[in-house]
Order: sequence, then structure tokens, then C-alpha cells
Amino acid sequence: MARRRTSPITSDRGFTLLEMLVVLALLGLILAVVPPVLGVGTDSARLRADTRGLAAALATARSEAILAGREVAFVVDAARRTYGLGGAMDGRLDDGMRVDLLTAV
Repeated sequence: MARRRTSPITSDRGFTLLEMLVVLALLGLILAVVPPVLGVGTDSARLRADTRGLAAALATARSEAILAGREVAFVVDAARRTYGLGGAMDGRLDDGMRVDLLTAV
């Protein structure tokens, strides 16, 4: 009579309670770590984009002043949180962005 060999590792019963608890614990750790990391990235990306927009507008004002050979007004309206060249206030400052003005004597 032939004897059947059974392995304790293979089973047709599905997952054990311990395996399910380990998977749930790992998912909990991943969900606890990932959202804060992604949130920081979006805030810093928005700040970089706003900073680039402000720097581009300043560079445009400088270029226009050099080409025209005259002064060009760059206006920042702190109350409305807008900026632009002369009367064209087409830039917008994010609520979390602070602008400090430093002037040379």
C-alpha cells in the first residue's frame, strides 16, 4: 500500500489568521506614512510654482525696462495678493506665500 505524503506548508484552507493580521498591519503602516509624504510634496511644488511665476514677472519687468530704456512699474497689491506690470495685475500670490521687500540704498 502506497503512503501519501502531505506537506504541512501546502493547504487548501486559505489564509491563516496570523497571515491576515500581518497584511492588515502592513497596510495600516503604509496608509499612515504615505499621505503625509504626498501632502508635503504638493505644498512645496505649489510654492515653487508661485515663486517661479513671481520671478518670471520680475524678469519680464527688467527686460521690458532695458528694451524700452525707461522705468517699468512692478506692482504688488498685498491686500488683494496680486502682482503685475503696471496696471496689468495678472499674477496671484498663494495664501501661504509671504513676500518681504528689501531695498538697496
